[in-house]
Amino acid sequence: PHMFLARYLIVLAPAYFLGLALGLAALGKRWRVLQALGLTFVVVMTAYSLKTYYHDGVKSQYGSMIEELRAGERDGDVILLNSPWQSILFRHYYDGDAPMYPLPNKLPPGDDPPPLTSEEAGHVLYTLRGLYPRLWLLLADTEISDPENLAERWLAQNAYPAFKRWYANN
Repeated sequence: PHMFLARYLIVLAPAYFLGLALGLAALGKRWRVLQALGLTFVVVMTAYSLKTYYHDGVKSQYGSMIEELRAGERDGDVILLNSPWQSILFRHYYDGDAPMYPLPNKLPPGDDPPPLTSEEAGHVLYTLRGLYPRLWLLLADTEISDPENLAERWLAQNAYPAFKRWYANN
């Protein structure tokens, strides 16, 4: 779950390591061999988790997705973000001039938006299709914002899908 991602728990790291150090120090007052084994275990497990984190983990390829968009975009394109949360990440990677439009186009503060409805998807996509010759639909984190894939389905039925590619974690 998102609430247990490392970036949210990092604030607990100082307390965790202080408690670990105090525990190992207290253990060393009575049993030096047990302290050495505990310290070795902590070092080995930390090294293993760092190796896994930096080399074996599946990283997001959002940056690669934006690079491909930049290579293929033309004047007059519009970019649809099928999740309002994407806009922050998108602005971090994207430095082009194409207009961006989030779907659904509402994000109440501190609350999840209501899922995209077929009426909203149809209205917005029909309007944008009339205004722009090419639409880029970026799908990421759509479990809440568009669980039924309404935007993708509407475009598949009412436009020509010229390009489709999947990226890890996007």
